[in-house]
Amino acid sequence: MKIFYFLIICFVSFDDSRTDEEATVEDDNDLYYMGTSARSKRFFWNDFRSPGIENFMQVIGNPYNTQSSTGDILSFIRDSYPLPKGLREPYSEYDFVIIGAGSAGSALASRLSKNRNVTVLLLETGKPEMIVTDVPALAPVFQATDYVWHYYMEPQRGVCMGMNNQRCFWPRGRAVGGTSVINYMIYTRGRPKDWDRIEADGNYGWAYNDILKYFIALEKSDLKGYEKEHHRGRDGDLPVEFVSMK
Repeated sequence: MKIFYFLIICFVSFDDSRTDEEATVEDDNDLYYMGTSARSKRFFWNDFRSPGIENFMQVIGNPYNTQSSTGDILSFIRDSYPLPKGLREPYSEYDFVIIGAGSAGSALASRLSKNRNVTVLLLETGKPEMIVTDVPALAPVFQATDYVWHYYMEPQRGVCMGMNNQRCFWPRGRAVGGTSVINYMIYTRGRPKDWDRIEADGNYGWAYNDILKYFIALEKSDLKGYEKEHHRGRDGDLPVEFVSMK
């Protein structure tokens, strides 16, 4: 029901009041180019930048105290991260400090913290997740916010030819969960030949056969039809599964 209300806000807030001439000027810096006309560009990208959605994002996306929801009427849609064991403040020292709470950092923190004799501090400069960031179809909405680092690729021949200056928009997650929050929850390891090329460039130990064991240890896969594949892990902390068609 909460998601239903959010979608209503999205659809009723679309701003289509500008003329094509106005859109042509204002859309020069659009991150996505989904057609040849200003109207088609405006429909995909600027609809997500409508006043209603921008106001909604400002309200639910502002920094807040994750230790307490006192006085926060929107706390029911936000993830909280209370300190363990009833602590009121962090320790002054930790055995392990992990920078970045993306997919890898979060899984690493989980594995290390299974040892009750060590302390682990996981740091993230971005925002906590909330109920609407768990909806993969809403990824484009959050790619226009400070949930991401707004990176662009360098121009490459024959690539991103519909983009300004032929540079692809390449957002990276700035949130607990990292890029998995804004990439439709797609999981990929990369091609083996890409990892082999990384090692060939002087990064010894980064070939595909070297890192495969870490992918296997990381995964908790539930891939129907691939249960017995030797290159998949089933006992890790990172769930990997096919998109449900139900």
